[in-house]
Amino acid sequence: ASSMQSSQMLTSRSGSTLQPQTVGTVLHTLLPNLFPSRRTPVLAKPVLHGAVIPMSAPIEEVVRSSAYGDGWAYIVVRMMG
Repeated sequence: ASSMQSSQMLTSRSGSTLQPQTVGTVLHTLLPNLFPSRRTPVLAKPVLHGAVIPMSAPIEEVVRSSAYGDGWAYIVVRMMG
């Protein structure tokens, strides 16, 4: 049987170092056990609208181009292996 869990987090467009946030940095912050690396998917991959998205994609661009009408971008976590 599969299980589904939901997590959500508000994030700013830049992190504490004023560098733009990426999909990898946000996922590492929200789910560090699944995303121990900010750059390379090791245990899971982020999927958006059925396509794997790069960990280096700026989160601001991802949200701007793919958010639903409610303003949220829904990223699915697909386990590898």
